[in-house]
Amino acid sequence: TAYEMQRSLVDSEMCIRGRKEKLAYIVKGFNNKQISELIYLSENTIKTYRKRLMIKIGAKNAADLVFKGKDFL
Repeated sequence: TAYEMQRSLVDSEMCIRGRKEKLAYIVKGFNNKQISELIYLSENTIKTYRKRLMIKIGAKNAADLVFKGKDFL
């Protein structure tokens, strides 16, 4: 239905915003614990997100993630 399609779009947008928020904290130099405390997720969730993001954008290490991550903000 139209409502379900709208809901899906809203959910997707919120997910993208959440990813960008986490990425912004990473680029600013926040560590996993700091990010987890700021956005009320577990530290392990942030670690997993960081690992997956590194793979997705081809970052070799944390410094490379910060450098390449700037392009996605």
